[in-house]
Amino acid sequence: AVAIAHLYDSGVSLASYVDSTNPAWAAEATAFVAWRDAVWGFVYALWADPPPGGDHSIEALIASLPQITWPTP
Repeated sequence: AVAIAHLYDSGVSLASYVDSTNPAWAAEATAFVAWRDAVWGFVYALWADPPPGGDHSIEALIASLPQITWPTP
């Protein structure tokens, strides 16, 4: 959804631009891949050591995920 909101057809498609000769596309792909890795690192850490109590809904999980920072044009 993050890639689609930024006008790419999927995260896989966006990530494929990481070595693009177009600097703007490469920068967006690099930012996306770094964000994707941060999200999965966060999720794996939760699986290894889930927090006690609190709101464990999917909405709360999504709200707690790292946010992407797109490069400025």
